[in-house]
Amino acid sequence: MNLEPNFHPLTKASLHAAKAANDKLDMPRDGRHLYIHATISPSSIPGADSEDLLVPGLYKVYVPESMGEGLAARCAFEAFHCAVPVACTDTIDIAVIHPDTGLEISPDFERTDFEAIAAQCLGLAQCVARSYPMFPAPFPVANLLY
Repeated sequence: MNLEPNFHPLTKASLHAAKAANDKLDMPRDGRHLYIHATISPSSIPGADSEDLLVPGLYKVYVPESMGEGLAARCAFEAFHCAVPVACTDTIDIAVIHPDTGLEISPDFERTDFEAIAAQCLGLAQCVARSYPMFPAPFPVANLLY
C-alpha cells in the first residue's frame, strides 16, 4: 500500500497539525511507534453503528523496541482493539503502518495469546480523527505527515 491521493486542503492542514502535536509526544522508554490507520468506506457509512463513525482516523501506537515487525504489528493491532470500541468489525478496515516507509505491516496472527500481546503496548494516541469523509482510500503515513 503506497498511494499518493489528492488531499482536501482541510485534510492537509489537520495532518500538519497532527504532525506538530506528535512531535511533542514523549516516546516511552525502550519503545518505538507504529501507526494504525482505521478507515470506513463511504458505502458502509449509512448502515454503520453511530459509534463506529467515530473510529476512523490515524492512531500512533507505542510498542516495545525489542519486538519483531510482525509481533509489534500484532501488539499495535490488539492494543487498538482493546482501547477503541468497534461495534461491527466488518465496517472498519484497520491497517498497521510502518512510520518510516509508510508501508503496511502484516500482524503475526500465529500466536493466540492476544491479551498478553496487547498488554505489552506502551501507549496509544489518536493523531487524526474522522478520515472517512475526505479520503476513503487507505493512505501512506510517510506521505501524510511530511
